[in-house]
Amino acid sequence: MKRSRRLLAAAALVLLAPSVLRAQDRAHPRVFPQPFNLTGQYSTVKIQPVPAGARVTLFSSDRRKVAQASVAGETASWDGRSSAGRRVAPGVFFYVVEEAGRIVAAGRLYVKQD
Repeated sequence: MKRSRRLLAAAALVLLAPSVLRAQDRAHPRVFPQPFNLTGQYSTVKIQPVPAGARVTLFSSDRRKVAQASVAGETASWDGRSSAGRRVAPGVFFYVVEEAGRIVAAGRLYVKQD
């Protein structure tokens, strides 16, 4: 629980002051598709670029850890399901990218369902 609070606090800081990321000379990750439609043509949402080997954690808007995205190369993928395998409810989600124990990026993505 302590680690999740630290990640969320860092995500809030990065979202409120994105210049923190620019100072690290990294490209800010892009999310595609945005918004992610749970019943649309894409089966996963992609976050890229992320550092190879990074950890990408997703949180709901009520600050609960939802899932860990899978990372392959410089792309993180999430299928819109929780760690328990259930489809998430539509809404705003936050992601935090960690590399070597440091938070290097954070952002938000939108999930909808038609």
